[in-house]
Amino acid sequence: MAYLDVVAVSKQFGPRTAADRVSLGIERGEVVALLGPSGSGKTTMLRLLAGFEAPDGGHIRVDGEDVTPLAPARRRFGMVFQHYALFPHLDVGGNVAFGLDKRAREDKVNAALALVDLAGFARRKVQELSGGQQQRVALARALAPEPRVLLLDEPLSNLDPSLRERTRRELRHLIKRVAITTVFVTHEQEEAFEIGDRVAVLHEGRLEQIGPADELYERPATLFVATFVGRANVFRHAAARAFGGRAGELAVVRPERLQFADAGVPGVVRERRYTGAAAFFTVEGDAGERCEVLADPDAARVGERVYLQATRVLSFPDDGGA
Repeated sequence: MAYLDVVAVSKQFGPRTAADRVSLGIERGEVVALLGPSGSGKTTMLRLLAGFEAPDGGHIRVDGEDVTPLAPARRRFGMVFQHYALFPHLDVGGNVAFGLDKRAREDKVNAALALVDLAGFARRKVQELSGGQQQRVALARALAPEPRVLLLDEPLSNLDPSLRERTRRELRHLIKRVAITTVFVTHEQEEAFEIGDRVAVLHEGRLEQIGPADELYERPATLFVATFVGRANVFRHAAARAFGGRAGELAVVRPERLQFADAGVPGVVRERRYTGAAAFFTVEGDAGERCEVLADPDAARVGERVYLQATRVLSFPDDGGA
């Protein structure tokens, strides 16, 4: 049994299935990202873990204890909300101390602020802090009661895009330093890949796959994972067979796995998007299908007749939905 064990958890909101018998095990100290598009069920799963929603079925266990029937406060989970939910009328120390027992409150506040590299900030007003510092105050408040599990709801969504990359690394380092079991929700793949030890991909309430980022990208378990995680070209019918697919299957090829060659599947370059070290080329095949090729910026010109070969092809059943 994993430290945080989610067993066949289900949740229905009217006709919509927000969680469809989701099961996953998270080890002590592990960081897991819940990744998916809007409406996939990732926020519902976080609320079920926190106790803000009650499941219609299934169980949630922490270190062997079934916490499913427990109220949020009794689960001893720390939560950082998307908008931080800091109190503007309290200073930093007051925000971190909120909800703590009065005994040893000051010691816990100082310790929590030190954990997030905000030692000496206790008397600062939250309005004087940057977005990244406010996030760390919210994190310190969640860590101060020494929770068993940390839950983060879109932890970087309120930050300026220019700050997110640096803050991702800082957040990952901080969580690992504290060594706390963490689950966080995100719709940003880079965020999920950089912060999470593993990524759980959700779609329409179902857990499609959970694993390290490279496993999801290189060995997707389903067509949804293959097309949602990273870029993917999907070929069907004759085009699929041309790239090595079998009858009744779709062929999925990453842009970097397509290359220009002297022979192969013919097409014409319709567009070139320069990205610096490489470029994305949009190639239209003779049957009108289009695909993306990631290659050297000088590999081809717009309007040029080219031939493509695939260095790796993923195959999935063609159910007619792609």
